[in-house]
Amino acid sequence: MIITTKEELKRKLKSSWVLSLKVKELHYQLKELRATGTRITPGYSLAPAGGGDNNTSKPEQAALAIYELEQEINAKIEQQCKATRETYALIDLLDDELLKLVMLKRYTGHKPWEEIAVEMGYSWRQVHRLHGRALNGILIKHK
Repeated sequence: MIITTKEELKRKLKSSWVLSLKVKELHYQLKELRATGTRITPGYSLAPAGGGDNNTSKPEQAALAIYELEQEINAKIEQQCKATRETYALIDLLDDELLKLVMLKRYTGHKPWEEIAVEMGYSWRQVHRLHGRALNGILIKHK
């Protein structure tokens, strides 16, 4: 993929971060599904039980849903790993270690700008200037 604008570059750099959030959400859904889907509560009724068109039991349905969600999580994790490698490759295009540090803290450490500024001892504005220089440096080297 050819990246020509800062916005495209930022979107590419954020992709592993976004996938990380999606994986976290899927893990939460899996936890909820395991908690509710595998619980078996007997129901007693005088009404006749039977048939219906569904040939699978609730535990079987839950197990299938859990399996499918686990497969989706694994696929997202693979995508996230690929995106993370691409993020590191883009950041490695920079020669300036200070610019690399800003980019790593933001795009692989997933830190907010304020936290990066405090950790590095810079103002919020200066961190944004460094970020802009880093984006320009990556765009120039990426072409």
